[in-house]
Amino acid sequence: LVKDNAGNFSLVRESFVYQTQFIGDMNKDDIIDISDEILVLRIALGLYQNKTCSDINNDGIVDISDVILTLRMALGLDSLKQCI
Repeated sequence: LVKDNAGNFSLVRESFVYQTQFIGDMNKDDIIDISDEILVLRIALGLYQNKTCSDINNDGIVDISDVILTLRMALGLDSLKQCI
């Protein structure tokens, strides 16, 4: 409810769009595939700056374990998890 300078009230409706990202979806295209795998590998090797949702196993570092987990998700062997 908003009041203008003339004292009139009007109802204002706002909407918000929240985009969710899955852990391992490095390029944010809603699919975990080889391109995400390559980005996680580059982060693990120190060739690319760490990005949000790249620490797949949430152990505080991005390493080969995260690369393997991303590959498993890309192959459908592990379930997708939402990035917080």
